[in-house]
Amino acid sequence: MLMTFLTHVNLAPVETDPVGFLWQLRQPVAITVLLILLGLHFPLRGVILMIAARCRGLKPSRTSVILCAVELALGIGILCLARFSTLGLYILLATYLFCILVAEAINCYIYACARQWRFFIPSAVSTTLGIQFLVWLLVLRPVAKQRVLLAFSLLMLAVFGASMLCDLLFFLVKNRGFRRVLSNIRIALPDYAGLALPLHTTDASRPEPLAPAQEAVEVLFQVSRHGIGIVGHCELCIDGRTLTYGCYDPASRRFFGVMGTGVIFRAPREKYLAWAMRTNRKKIVSYSLHLLPEQLLLVREQLAAMEKQMERWMPQECEEEFISRVQQVPGVEIFRMTDGPFRTYFIPTINCVTITNSILGHTDLGSALMPGVKTPGAYMDMLDRQLRSGSDIVVARHVYGE
Repeated sequence: MLMTFLTHVNLAPVETDPVGFLWQLRQPVAITVLLILLGLHFPLRGVILMIAARCRGLKPSRTSVILCAVELALGIGILCLARFSTLGLYILLATYLFCILVAEAINCYIYACARQWRFFIPSAVSTTLGIQFLVWLLVLRPVAKQRVLLAFSLLMLAVFGASMLCDLLFFLVKNRGFRRVLSNIRIALPDYAGLALPLHTTDASRPEPLAPAQEAVEVLFQVSRHGIGIVGHCELCIDGRTLTYGCYDPASRRFFGVMGTGVIFRAPREKYLAWAMRTNRKKIVSYSLHLLPEQLLLVREQLAAMEKQMERWMPQECEEEFISRVQQVPGVEIFRMTDGPFRTYFIPTINCVTITNSILGHTDLGSALMPGVKTPGAYMDMLDRQLRSGSDIVVARHVYGE
């Protein structure tokens, strides 16, 4: 195998940097090397968490095991495509980009209807450039397509490597101004890589009894072992009250329920989380954020500005709807968005993660760049990286469950 690899390597001229070295490899070999890194990155995360669960004496759920098997199969499938069919891999990339462009085009429509030009213009520019790039991909010659795959793989590795480097520098450097710049360079995992991370995380952790909040601000993830709960749901807790955003108005839902009027409800933290764990059999992953007084003031100002864009709302009684059942929680308040960028909820891109990222984006945590679909797992991974690096912002993680 080594001799086969060496026969594909062009040894002259020699470059000292790894990117230059990869460019010297013959294209199929270079693409295969890079896709080994990309194709196995996200399935291995789930496998590692399952091994950690077994080492702690925990039994992973059947759903988690199935998801790990599916992720491994997808990773191996990508590697097989790279080995036997570059064209198939190229089609896969073009299809992925097309789906992202469709979601971004719908974003443009939503922001234009809401007259949110500050959000519409960047979305329209990225959609236009994306369409041009996709058309260019489709008309390329076969030889050029291999170079595009190599460049795309290199770009992904460089972007995520730079993000991890910024996480490290944020931990090492204490200068507030420099750290503020670094906090704005937050790049989350690709959407496909973080999809099942919430379930894997809860299965690898021994749940604790619900405890009072350690900090004024928490990021919460509700996870279950069935249905859409596998992906998780992201929520904020500010000053002891949770903030939950979703498409909870059945009368406004359209396009098979993926879009509708944005609804927010707020509830006392302990009462709501205890109800969610008891009634809906949820597990809660909590990340405590230690914010300085001026940053906490910015979060409260963001929340106050958002409250001006909503009105109180009383949903119709319907036991099948979650928003009707949540009224069992004492002290819950339900609002419907009437203005602003979150007036319309759209599952792939204007969702629970987007609103959390927007509110916390003015703090030192920064606003995460999340390409493609905004998944709770991708945002959870960013918080995990901060916690592991010894950040003084993300200071604790707890998994609550009965």
